[in-house]
Amino acid sequence: MVQRQRLSADIRREQILDTARELFGERGFDQVKMADIAERLHTSRPNIYTYYASTEAILDVLLDSLTRAWIKRLDEMHAAPLNGETDYPAGSMRDTVLALAEHRDLLLLLHSGGGPGFYERRARVYRDLEAHIVRSLPPELLARWPHAPLTIRALVISTVYELVQGDDPDIGSAADLIEHVILSSFGEPLTGQRAQAGKGNRKAAPASTKVEKANGGAKKELAAVGAGCARPGSATAQAPTPASKNAR
Repeated sequence: MVQRQRLSADIRREQILDTARELFGERGFDQVKMADIAERLHTSRPNIYTYYASTEAILDVLLDSLTRAWIKRLDEMHAAPLNGETDYPAGSMRDTVLALAEHRDLLLLLHSGGGPGFYERRARVYRDLEAHIVRSLPPELLARWPHAPLTIRALVISTVYELVQGDDPDIGSAADLIEHVILSSFGEPLTGQRAQAGKGNRKAAPASTKVEKANGGAKKELAAVGAGCARPGSATAQAPTPASKNAR
């Protein structure tokens, strides 16, 4: 008889997280129970509860780990010196878009929920993104438009989310287009940090039809910003918040 190999606690935790991430993406967070994760892993529910108390606890770990990985990547891009391949300075809005596109799992997870509890957790990630958007924008733009990070965050996330679901997204062109739209829409010339870096201006690369379509969809979404996209406490973020569910 073949004896089953006993997995270490760390390996089992990673298996549970990977499986939960897949299920949240496939069905939506609110439609996944601990029993579903156990079934996908061919194990028992008590075994899952040994490591995590609820699907909410699993979601928190996933969002934290994926957000840290994204921020680490963005910090690396911010710290990178200019080179001869690009005239974009480190920390540009373009870097923010590219770093987010590299972390497809985070984008999918951010779009996998629908309840008040999920919105609260997602809002923490959005605040992190807005903090990095502030670093990516010229100070004069922020002085003129103090609410720009909130609007830009909604545009960036919705556009990049649509793009990464495609078979062969042209993220580079999308990043060019998004930065062009942001800086020109807020009334700033396309100099900003680029001029400060002494590299001059650069016209946005031609965007594909797919990029333009995704960007158009993002602009429609911005009209109302959408429930769950506004800052906690704002009018659009208010929703009845029932008592937190017990572990499912």
